[in-house]
Amino acid sequence: MEQDVYHRLASHIDKAINGAPMAPPLLEILRILFPGEEAEVALHLPIYARKTLPELEEEMPEKAERLEGILMDMARRGTVETLEKLGKGRTYRLLPTVVGLVEVPFLQGVDNPEKRRLAHLWK
Repeated sequence: MEQDVYHRLASHIDKAINGAPMAPPLLEILRILFPGEEAEVALHLPIYARKTLPELEEEMPEKAERLEGILMDMARRGTVETLEKLGKGRTYRLLPTVVGLVEVPFLQGVDNPEKRRLAHLWK
């Protein structure tokens, strides 16, 4: 099951304008960036369009109660962009590979084993 989720996520990301071809390093990158159920949530996120929390809750009713927290955790780690516009509410989208998933995890300037693994895999 887990492997299938990451293959589907890789395919989803590769459909973007500047996607990423299927390869073992890409699957490992996705396992690091989207742990656990975050990979499943990412499958429902568009890359260039945006979705609201109610739209996403409708698509994932089994996660509805905790979905906002999952999305905000993903945003803090740099895999999801969230934007709130006055009168329109908050929206979410998956970051593309470039500029996005490649750079954003490193913006905090943290040097740890996870970041070193990511850097090596992107290379």
